[in-house]
Amino acid sequence: NADIVLLQETWLDEKRKTPYFNGYAAYRKDRRIRKGGGLITLIKDNGYINHRLADATVSPTDQSTEILRVQINILGKYFHVTNLYSPPHLSRTPEGRANGFNAIYTLGVCLNAGADNIIAGDFNAHSNYWDDRAQEEEIEIGDREGEDIENWMAVSGAELGNDGTNTYRSNQGNDAESALDLSFSTGNIRIR
Repeated sequence: NADIVLLQETWLDEKRKTPYFNGYAAYRKDRRIRKGGGLITLIKDNGYINHRLADATVSPTDQSTEILRVQINILGKYFHVTNLYSPPHLSRTPEGRANGFNAIYTLGVCLNAGADNIIAGDFNAHSNYWDDRAQEEEIEIGDREGEDIENWMAVSGAELGNDGTNTYRSNQGNDAESALDLSFSTGNIRIR
């Protein structure tokens, strides 16, 4: 019943058709350099939501993060939804490790279309602000990126939509859980 659905790590490429989602319009962005990644944003086709692709790019400054931005108009209220995937540090290309996710730059690009925004996706970043597990582990790149996101929130006024619930469970047999999927809102938009 969701009006907007954001999918990350679709693993689609130009050889594969976009899956059909009954009742939704689909926007898609595939990773071009190597396998993996990819984004799909679904918008409910219900007659009162108008939408269009709102192009945004973070390269060449950020060579690892994938973003897909859509402008939404619901009953005359405009806002942007940005779907984001930041791969884990160790799975990035060498260029992506050296010039990858930077919260101030990358999330700043997401906000440059206007005041009212929802930014959500798989950030692969830890912080005890949204992830209790981060308190128990050693500092890693994902943790530093989490701290960078906290600083961006303070500077931008963005509000975290997460409630502390884990969004990821490891399939490596260790039952590790964490909150890697994050959502933020700015301006007059709120996530409930």
